[in-house]
Amino acid sequence: MFLEVSLCLSRLYNRSSEWCQIWYNEHMPQVSKKGLGIVVELAVSEKLWSLHGDFHLNPKNISSLSKERPTDSWKELRIPGTYIPKLIKAGTYLTTRGKEFWYVTKAKSNVLVIELSNMPYKRLVLGFKSKHTRDTTWTKVENSLG
Repeated sequence: MFLEVSLCLSRLYNRSSEWCQIWYNEHMPQVSKKGLGIVVELAVSEKLWSLHGDFHLNPKNISSLSKERPTDSWKELRIPGTYIPKLIKAGTYLTTRGKEFWYVTKAKSNVLVIELSNMPYKRLVLGFKSKHTRDTTWTKVENSLG
């Protein structure tokens, strides 16, 4: 009996973790130039995990770019969003640095940090599956800064 229950639970866990991996690994934030601004478009699954929509940025408000992941702190307040340790950090966070948006997962650990000024958010932290995709996005943002 115990063996049957544990096998059933392990199958259920494996199916749910496969579903979870498909659900949160499939898409990445898309950054594009539209008109005079920059748009960070989130996929539907990213919007659900982070409880946030797309970002429309004025290039004048981008103060710097970085490829280093900021350090996490226990002093962060998540409002709203999703956090599962070592799996996903998505949504709005109030930190000692100010209001930040994060979308980083275990599979999307190559980080692009966009520092902002004169905006409600002080920082956008976006995760990408590969360094190549992150670097391509970096170049797009850098070129639009002109």
